[in-house]
Amino acid sequence: MSDPLFTVVIPTHDHADTLWHSVASVQWQTCQSFEVFIVGDGAPERTRSIAQSLAERDPRIRYFDNPKGARHGEAHRHRALQEARGRFVAYQSDDDLWLPDHLDILAAALEDHDLVHTMQIDVSPAGETATWPFDAFEDDLQIDRMRKSAGGFGLASGAHTLRAYRALPLGWSPAPLGIHTDIHFWLQVLEQVGGRYSSVKWPTVLHFSSVTRKTLSNAERVAELEEWWKRMQTAEQRLMLLKKVLFPVNFYCYAQPKLRAEIESLRASLSWRITAPLRALARRMK
Repeated sequence: MSDPLFTVVIPTHDHADTLWHSVASVQWQTCQSFEVFIVGDGAPERTRSIAQSLAERDPRIRYFDNPKGARHGEAHRHRALQEARGRFVAYQSDDDLWLPDHLDILAAALEDHDLVHTMQIDVSPAGETATWPFDAFEDDLQIDRMRKSAGGFGLASGAHTLRAYRALPLGWSPAPLGIHTDIHFWLQVLEQVGGRYSSVKWPTVLHFSSVTRKTLSNAERVAELEEWWKRMQTAEQRLMLLKKVLFPVNFYCYAQPKLRAEIESLRASLSWRITAPLRALARRMK
């Protein structure tokens, strides 16, 4: 059996049923050459049962059952990646959704780079959506923002080559207190690969922040994800979402004021990327 193009790592602890939808958004990718590693970190029985059921249904999925590790169980991810067969490694959160072209877009960028990321669409508990650009090498302030966990790109939007990972001095490991675990990892990879990093200015991830959902029950979170999963099933609905987050005036209402210049530049630079695909999509809708 040939090796897959991607190894997709999904760390999980206690979100349980949201896994059904986050994994489904991996399985519906236009790029189908992948293996999926669901990496448990002291997961309770419900989470373990769902992960094992997913693995039984799809031979591309493996579940790594681990006791609770330090911080977010980063060391478990490192051990799982010792068994990776993919040329590229992408990450999915156990409570986020990918749009179906996510892996294809990452693969194209990874042909010439060792670390890449797309843009994420933040979804608020009230259903509001927003996106913005981030480029670690745009200026020194961006790196400073990452070091302070004041900015960066999320786990579910990033990917790297397996070659670059195996060249890291440490790899996934518990982050120091005060810095987000994924940003700590991305900074380590950035330091290693330098200029072989690229920020893809296109949104492919729907992010449902746990920070803004602390008052929601697991059942409410599952219901929210299920609703968005249903909403994203057709090309027309996905098109409407992209237009909503990239172009309307009220997009600015959800962006940090200091990013408005970046957003305006992004909108201008993306015009050519949006126009042709939308025209092609419009033709297919007829």
